[in-house]
Amino acid sequence: MAPFVPAALVVTLAFNPYAVGGVASSRSAVAELGAPAEDSQPGWDEIEAEGKKEETKADEAATTATATPTPAPTPKPSANAKPTYRKGTGLIIGASITGGLGWVLGLTRMAFVKKCADAIQAADNAEKGFGAASTCFTKAGLGNLLLLPFQYTLNAATWGLAPAAGAVRGRYDGVEHAWSGKRSRKAGAFIGVGAGVLALGVIGRIVAAAMVGAPFKKLSSDALLADPEGAVEDFSRAYRLRLFGVQLSSASIALGAGLLAFGAAYRKNYESQSKFLQQVRIMPDVQIDPRVGLGSAGLAISGRF
Repeated sequence: MAPFVPAALVVTLAFNPYAVGGVASSRSAVAELGAPAEDSQPGWDEIEAEGKKEETKADEAATTATATPTPAPTPKPSANAKPTYRKGTGLIIGASITGGLGWVLGLTRMAFVKKCADAIQAADNAEKGFGAASTCFTKAGLGNLLLLPFQYTLNAATWGLAPAAGAVRGRYDGVEHAWSGKRSRKAGAFIGVGAGVLALGVIGRIVAAAMVGAPFKKLSSDALLADPEGAVEDFSRAYRLRLFGVQLSSASIALGAGLLAFGAAYRKNYESQSKFLQQVRIMPDVQIDPRVGLGSAGLAISGRF
């Protein structure tokens, strides 16, 4: 029994896992099984370093989130809100300016012709009369030629600004009157009057274009030989009347188009908004704040009876 005890002790020490040989054998066995060796596992220093890196990343993320707050959601306009439109004041002022300047140029051209006729009639003899006629016809002719394109350009600009101003103002007044509960204006009257004035203006322009050479027929040789002063006076009157007709017809076109556009736009917007307000509107009302994830929901009922 005594020899057996030392032998068992030697075997135990030989196969102890903490022995050198045992450690090598253990590592060999683990390697054969495909498991990672003891040295490949991270130590406490490596684990602590990884933990510090994770904490640093978390702190940086928190700092970035604090520095750039989430913007508040932009409120969307409600579908039941009253539409807002411009009054068209700028267009009205622009049409008034161009129309007024057109009248200034038209009256200036008429004044040129009047001065020309007065100078001829004031001459006391044929020689002075011929000189006055040549001088005033030159000045009046050149003045008319220079002012003609500016006058027609201003009139054409007024034709565009006037109906635009009428349409914009009609839309604004139609919406405002519908939402304020006012009684509708007589849009048909605006449309009828505007159409009539517009038609008169167009007819006037056609007549003025057809009579472009009529005043000069007053200066025929027979008329000048028979009554020079009368012929000049007739020419001056006819020419000034034509210039006045041109400008009056141009103003009528602008005014008629403006009234017609106002009436049509007013009627359309007043009726559409009135129908819209008389209908009962039921729609969900949901409000959500994405920053906190909370919100409220309900049912909005609005209408006009």
